[in-house]
Amino acid sequence: MIPPTPMKQNLQKRCVVCTHNKRRKESRYQCRDCPERPGLCAAPCFQIFHTQASELYFFLSSLILETFLFMILF
Repeated sequence: MIPPTPMKQNLQKRCVVCTHNKRRKESRYQCRDCPERPGLCAAPCFQIFHTQASELYFFLSSLILETFLFMILF
């Protein structure tokens, strides 16, 4: 689970698997073993992420690059 902060007790992140599938879903869970600490739904997204990680990493890196380029250009 994502630890609380003094300002917010129930922090959430977007589930990277749902985002990849064009669904907006937020989760209180994250993978503690992955260096990026991605937000993931408990089931079935956790298993999907770890079995199809290379495709999702490509999606995430391209999303980050697009966001960065947008910020620079605009």
